[in-house]
Amino acid sequence: MERIVPIELFGQTFNFQADSDMEKAREVAAWIMDEVAKVEKQHEGQPHQISQLAIMISAALNIAYDSIEMKRNEKKVLNEISGRSARLSQKLDRGLKRSIVEK
Repeated sequence: MERIVPIELFGQTFNFQADSDMEKAREVAAWIMDEVAKVEKQHEGQPHQISQLAIMISAALNIAYDSIEMKRNEKKVLNEISGRSARLSQKLDRGLKRSIVEK
């Protein structure tokens, strides 16, 4: 079964073969199209039109920035969870030791 994902950019449809599952591929395609649309909208009405290549580069930079921010946030959350888990484990160990001593 052929897995083709269409991406519409600048009034043209580009078809790409998806190696992963279709839902993820469609999500990626939608993200790209949304970012390109945002960049185009930011430059609407400017006296000098921005090139399609510049729009694509700007969209790619926005996506890369978002991805890096998500990774940093994920790392912070995982570190916080790890720290809280360690503190909780220590408290449980101390409580368990106290209950053993009290018996």
